[in-house]
Amino acid sequence: MSRPLKLFAFLIYSKGGTVDITVHEVKNNGHLKELDRASGGDWGGTSVDMAFKQALADIVTEGMIEGYCHKYTGDYIELLRDFEIKKRKCGQGNDSNHLITLKVPVTFTEECAETMAKDLTTLTNESRFNNHFYWKSDKVRIDMPTFEGFFQPACIGIINHVKELFKSPKVKGVKKILMVGGFSESPLLQDAIRKAFPDCQVIVPQEAGLAVLRGAVVFG
Repeated sequence: MSRPLKLFAFLIYSKGGTVDITVHEVKNNGHLKELDRASGGDWGGTSVDMAFKQALADIVTEGMIEGYCHKYTGDYIELLRDFEIKKRKCGQGNDSNHLITLKVPVTFTEECAETMAKDLTTLTNESRFNNHFYWKSDKVRIDMPTFEGFFQPACIGIINHVKELFKSPKVKGVKKILMVGGFSESPLLQDAIRKAFPDCQVIVPQEAGLAVLRGAVVFG
């Protein structure tokens, strides 16, 4: 009789911004046995969004961002939507010299000049993002190390939590990590997990963002 296969299962929900981590053992009859109860934290995809928003606030102040959000809600959503697209592609063969280009609404540039009495380039040069953000017309270019830095709080939080779980006798022998949920589709997160746990096989199903939904439908 074959030995049961232990799977370390990641359930990552980027919409809510949380990460749930469970440990299961797959029995020979195909049933699952929970080895450790679900645990996690606020390390989902929205934490990357928050890091980007904080970077903008560091440049133009939180007050300007808040005012712009209420005055030009549609344009603000478009800016974040373009960031979301670039976020999902980050890590796909980009080198450290690569620049990520985002579309910036004209209203953002105009509101900044009116509210701050300075242009975006001047404000950036006065901030910690000097030589990391480059504004030109209706675009901003961000260097790759800075853009990847937006992912660091989430990646570090997930990795540290998993390392703590690995210290438990309950997960002894676990050699596989299953990643599902929207944030699991991030090549950068996948690479961080593989580097942090080189002795484990990291499994990411196709369309990982729909895996949880499909499982719920099958279970139902």
